[in-house]
Amino acid sequence: MKKSLPILVSLFMGISPVFANESISFNLNNDIKLDVINCPKGEFSMGSSKNETGRQNSDLDIYNTTIDKDFYIGKYEVTQEQYESIMGENPSKNLGKDNPVERISYYKAIEFCEKLNQITQRTRPQGYEFTLPTEVQWEYAC
Repeated sequence: MKKSLPILVSLFMGISPVFANESISFNLNNDIKLDVINCPKGEFSMGSSKNETGRQNSDLDIYNTTIDKDFYIGKYEVTQEQYESIMGENPSKNLGKDNPVERISYYKAIEFCEKLNQITQRTRPQGYEFTLPTEVQWEYAC
């Protein structure tokens, strides 16, 4: 079973204790880098209070949850330059190489992760792969 490396695409990356408290920089194409930082395991409160502005009826009340493994997450949102260097296209409306990529589908985000896995095959820790974050990882990182 492979471990998960969520990366912030807004994408994400999982971690082994060997790499704890480190950041890693991946070289994509033409010296374009993707930096990820360690998110240590821990507990946090997830959900929203009943009187929170913007809360919808379907939102969950606040509850405690646990992240039982460290993971890496993108230090910044994936930029248009990073996305275009991997995917060969830029679907964003608010153009700028350092702006976050936007207007991508879930399937394009998955494809981006798959291509990142191919490009970083020799440089990422063995047994790890880039994936989209789970909801719990995303909220914890935020």
